[in-house]
Amino acid sequence: MDLALFTRNRLKQLRLGPRNLARATSMTESYIAHALTAWNRTDMQDQLERVLKLPQRQLAKLADLQRREYLNKRLENQPSPLFHRRAGPFGFF
Repeated sequence: MDLALFTRNRLKQLRLGPRNLARATSMTESYIAHALTAWNRTDMQDQLERVLKLPQRQLAKLADLQRREYLNKRLENQPSPLFHRRAGPFGFF
């Protein structure tokens, strides 16, 4: 789940732009632009949920889901080891 895309779509549904969102949350436009790309900012989620007319904690849940998907993808793409360790006659090298 891409949280930034979700938020942009919600803004379109409400016929709001980033400038409107900035005014409604009393934040600068640059801060809102950053928030729409980097969702590690939990301090502003309550205000954004209110303006976007979302249930409480929905953005936090979506951000957590996005983090988990990202971590799972990183773990899946780990390179395999080039050499396998073999234990010696005593169980160690």
